[in-house]
Amino acid sequence: MRMRLSSFDGTESIVADCVAPSQHQQLAEAFCDGMPVIPRGAGLSYCAVSAGEGVRSVSSVLLNRVLNFDNINGIIDVEPGICLGNLFKFTTQRGWILPVMPGHPSITIGGCIGCNVHGKNQYREGNFIGVVDSFTLRHPDHGEIRCSRDQEATLFQLTIGGFGLTGFITSVRLKLKPLGCPAVRLRRITVASLAETVEIMEQYKQQAELLYSWNNLNFHGGTFGHGFVYVGVPASSPVYEKAIFRHLKSDERSRMPLSAYSRFTTRLMFDVYSLSQHLSAEDKLIGWARAAFPVNGSEFYFWLFGQRGFREYQLLVPHSRWAEIEEALPSLIRRRKVPITLGSVKLFRGQSDLLHFDGTGMVLTIDVPEGDDAHKFFEDLDRLTLSCGGLVNLAKDGRVGADFVSRVFPGYDRFKRELRAFDPRGRFDSSLRRRLNV
Repeated sequence: MRMRLSSFDGTESIVADCVAPSQHQQLAEAFCDGMPVIPRGAGLSYCAVSAGEGVRSVSSVLLNRVLNFDNINGIIDVEPGICLGNLFKFTTQRGWILPVMPGHPSITIGGCIGCNVHGKNQYREGNFIGVVDSFTLRHPDHGEIRCSRDQEATLFQLTIGGFGLTGFITSVRLKLKPLGCPAVRLRRITVASLAETVEIMEQYKQQAELLYSWNNLNFHGGTFGHGFVYVGVPASSPVYEKAIFRHLKSDERSRMPLSAYSRFTTRLMFDVYSLSQHLSAEDKLIGWARAAFPVNGSEFYFWLFGQRGFREYQLLVPHSRWAEIEEALPSLIRRRKVPITLGSVKLFRGQSDLLHFDGTGMVLTIDVPEGDDAHKFFEDLDRLTLSCGGLVNLAKDGRVGADFVSRVFPGYDRFKRELRAFDPRGRFDSSLRRRLNV
């Protein structure tokens, strides 16, 4: 079936073949005519990871079953199309939880693998690769291959964070952790700057289950970067909250013809949000569903960007270079006069490999409305990232090309070499693959 597929940020739109097999044997039909294919989950990647001109998108949304569950050891086998919300309900009712989950329940497990996502406290839990025990990969030229750290280890590493370019995952084995306490105590700490944000995060990084910030990056002189750090720790007191999970879709934002975000309205919205936080309790008891998926219920944030969409820049820099980011950022924002609709910081610990957005340092996330000023601002951020020895999240930004990525990621050449060795005919393709020239 031909349909229009859009990136979640709304900046890329492709009319492509799309099929949704409900049984594994139907995958063969999707591969049979030799057309390039690419797996597609919920379609919530910010750039066109799961679509391309002349490429058939093979949706996993009907392949969404729990295949096996080991309640003693916390091991679960699932199909790639199961969404985080449904998996969350299944496991938490049995006393287990997936340690690494991004912020919305509509995201699929296949998407988590393809982008090697992180959650709300990457410092403690790492990226999604840490919870994947093994998976079965299907490729029309290689058949089905079982991959783990001990079996087909190179392909295992290439597939997680490989943007669906190695094949279609048919099943995944995940490692859960005990749910433990029935609720989370979420504490809000007011900070005056990005520097203080980092200081607070360093204090709580070991004990927190959740650790992230909200920072006002719209230029206000000495108040630049003020905001809140959110610290979530397990709580023994039960809380009764019904888990109502909302759907998130890339095409719903396009219903608004114009963006609601300007420099004036964005500052006003930030002031209102800041005031609402100050008027609410600093310490709240919340359920795990609310803690795991903070974006759930705030979908209107994305709708307000309208048809033109938005851009997100997510960079990771070593601790030793973070001060350079703090120093340079205010002048870049003031120069380009862009409204910053989101500013957020996370603490990371790990090691990058291939094209994985992973490492030790600080992660800064910035959202802006799409437009010429956004592109110029992001080009400034590209130069700043390069000068600081940083990384960018390739699943978040559809602008960056092969030259920039090869300079940022030391593992670029190896990723390209290993992918082409495994898939020399380019049976799996996408806009992202062409843009990165891998």
